[in-house]
Amino acid sequence: MPKLKKASFSVVAIADVSPLQRIEDLSMHYAEVKNIDSLKQLKQLQKLFIYRYSGATDVSQLLERLQNSTRMKEIHVIDNEVTNLQPLGQMKNLEVLQLVIDNPIHDQTVKPLAGLRNLKALMLSAREKSLTSLEFLRQQKKLEYLIVRQQNISDLEPLKELTQLRYLDVGENNIAETAPLQSMTKLIWLNLKQNQVKNLDGLLLNVQKGGFAPKGYMCLSMNPLLEKASAKTKQELATLAKKGIQVEIDESDSPQFDEVLPEELYFW
Repeated sequence: MPKLKKASFSVVAIADVSPLQRIEDLSMHYAEVKNIDSLKQLKQLQKLFIYRYSGATDVSQLLERLQNSTRMKEIHVIDNEVTNLQPLGQMKNLEVLQLVIDNPIHDQTVKPLAGLRNLKALMLSAREKSLTSLEFLRQQKKLEYLIVRQQNISDLEPLKELTQLRYLDVGENNIAETAPLQSMTKLIWLNLKQNQVKNLDGLLLNVQKGGFAPKGYMCLSMNPLLEKASAKTKQELATLAKKGIQVEIDESDSPQFDEVLPEELYFW
């Protein structure tokens, strides 16, 4: 199959992928590779999508066979376990990484991702609220899209120099301070639903510097500042609305996903 550049396998066991040496885009849905060492032959692979890989619950060993794939730019792992992120940390040209996984992730677990300086989009969703820090992202200066929802993050300070961020979803964490957001003036979409936010100071400074323009979006529902909103808070919310920013504050409101989010990250 010398000219085949893209392949998708569903509900099948593949004995050996060596014949796919020129493949650039590989998808596996309820599939498995019997000879996982043959994955080392996929030197041209640039995009990998794994959904409920049937060969093993944990796909860490599969990713280990691909860790020297220098052309790899995009990886999605959905509904499997990835307990070892070291192989991903070796893929220095990764631009898009989506992990919607069935195991907990901890601060130590994610450290290998700190070296992925070309990342533009990162989605992390894992079982249990075990991740407490975003320190591993401090040097990811190219990040534009970040989703780390339903964890135990309390501080956005490690993100304060990520000035390319356009889309930030940190809903259902423990974030209280918005000050680190003031420098992210390219932000146009933000989800802070169900955190511990007590004031809008950082967001207001962001908007004063040109952030969320034009017609930006913020979800602030289920935060302490709205429980008994002061006159000051009400005035600040009115100011945001006057600038054309859509602000969701009702508990029943769910974050609105629109064309801001890249198509490849819509899978949730």
